[in-house]
Amino acid sequence: MKELFSGTLLAMCLLLITAGAQPLFAADPNQENKVALPPIAPQPPPAMEGRQTERAEWMLERVREIDPQKAEELAQLKDKDPNAFRTEVHNFMRERMMDRMGQIMEQNGVPGRKPQGRPESPTRQGPMKPEGPKFEGPGPEMFRHRMQEWGEEYMKWLKDNYPDEATKIEQLKKESPDYNRAMALSGRKYVGIFEASKTNPQLAAVLKEQLALKEKRAGLVRQIKAATDENRKIQFTTELIKVVDRQFDLIIKHKQLVCEDLAKKLKDINKELDKKKADIEKWKNTDFKNQKVRERVNELLAESEKFEWE
Repeated sequence: MKELFSGTLLAMCLLLITAGAQPLFAADPNQENKVALPPIAPQPPPAMEGRQTERAEWMLERVREIDPQKAEELAQLKDKDPNAFRTEVHNFMRERMMDRMGQIMEQNGVPGRKPQGRPESPTRQGPMKPEGPKFEGPGPEMFRHRMQEWGEEYMKWLKDNYPDEATKIEQLKKESPDYNRAMALSGRKYVGIFEASKTNPQLAAVLKEQLALKEKRAGLVRQIKAATDENRKIQFTTELIKVVDRQFDLIIKHKQLVCEDLAKKLKDINKELDKKKADIEKWKNTDFKNQKVRERVNELLAESEKFEWE
C-alpha cells in the first residue's frame, strides 16, 4: 500500500502542487487534448482575459471557503497586482495540498502528522505561513522529501529523453510562477511516459512514439491547410497517411501491452487467491485450531521477557 501511495499519488500531487491547484487529467494518447491552455506571457492576449478573470474569481471562492479573511486580502491584491495575486493563491493552495497529503499519509500508516497551534477542523484560520512551531512527526516532511525526490528523478529522466524541455524548465527555475507553470505543463505532457518507463519500458516506448506522431500529425494538418500549391498538398497528405497508418499500429500495440499487464496482474491475484484458500482449508482443521489456541493462551500468560533481535 505504501509503495503504491509513494508512486502514483506522489506523481499526481507534484503536478497539482506545481500547477497551483489547477485541475489535471490523464490524457488518452489516442485522443486530442480538448483543453486550450493560455500561453505563458506577462500580458495575456485579449481573448484569454475573460477566462483568466473567471478563473481568478473561481480561485477566490475556493480560498473563501477555507479562509474568508485571506480571501479578502487576496481580493484586494488581485486588483492591485494580478501577478502577485496568482503567486499568493498558488502558494496558499499548495500549502493546503501539503496539509491534505500529510493527512493522507497518516491514514496510510505514516505516524505523527498533526500541526501544532492550528485547529483540527478542515477550515484553516490565520496567516498562510504562521510563525512558531512546525509540524510534529515525519508526515508532511516525509511527503515533501518524497515529492522532491520524485521531481529530481523526473528532471533526470527529462534530460535523458527530452533535453530541450529540461533546459527550458531549468532556465525558469529562479522565476517561481513561470517555473511552476512550466513544470505543470511538462508533467501533463510527459508524466505518463515517465511513470511507464519505470515499470514497463515497452509501453513507455510506445507512448513516446505516439506523442511524437501526434505532434507530427498536427504539423502536417496545419501545412496542408496553409498550402496553396496543389503538389505540396499532395506531398503533405501522403506523409499524413503514413503517420496515421503508424498511429493505428501503435494503438493496437498499446492495447496489447495493457492486456499483457492485466493478464500478469490477474495471474498474480489468482496465485494469491489460491494461497489464501489453502490457508483457510488448513485452518479449518480442528487439531490445527486447538494447537494455535493453546499456543496463543501460553503467549498471553507467559511472564518471561522476550528478547527482540531485530
